[in-house]
Amino acid sequence: SSTAPGVGLDPWLAAFLCTPSAMADALIFDLHGRLLRRVAEAHGVHYQGLQQAARYARKRNEISNSFAKKMCMIDVTYNILRHVTRPSADAFAQELEMALSSSPGAGLGGSSGPLLPSSSGGAAPSAVQADGLDEPSPVVAASSALHPLPDARVSEL
Repeated sequence: SSTAPGVGLDPWLAAFLCTPSAMADALIFDLHGRLLRRVAEAHGVHYQGLQQAARYARKRNEISNSFAKKMCMIDVTYNILRHVTRPSADAFAQELEMALSSSPGAGLGGSSGPLLPSSSGGAAPSAVQADGLDEPSPVVAASSALHPLPDARVSEL
């Protein structure tokens, strides 16, 4: 016999699990797993992620370029959701705020910001040095495997 969603759970947890954000996270996690397992099953190969699987399937002309790009976007989204923390999200938003409030034309200077936690485990450095120049953001071990596509739009999913 099945029970209604949220029955027997802490009321706060039940309320959180029913939010659109939690449902979207769950959809991405589920979709990522289903796609990765399906491609691995079809090829008899273990892939590190959807990007690697998409490249291989595209090379074999099993999927289109646009479908491969979507698989890559799902992989990037999945990896961000797995690693993002409240402090890293706040630091990323603060970096944008600082860039927008700085002198006109200064912009973000190509910095990706500390959206994912640093591989060193330490606190992320501030976005601006004392002299006002942009300091490079730490390279995240998880993001080194990610190669976002420049014109990819999540809305195309």
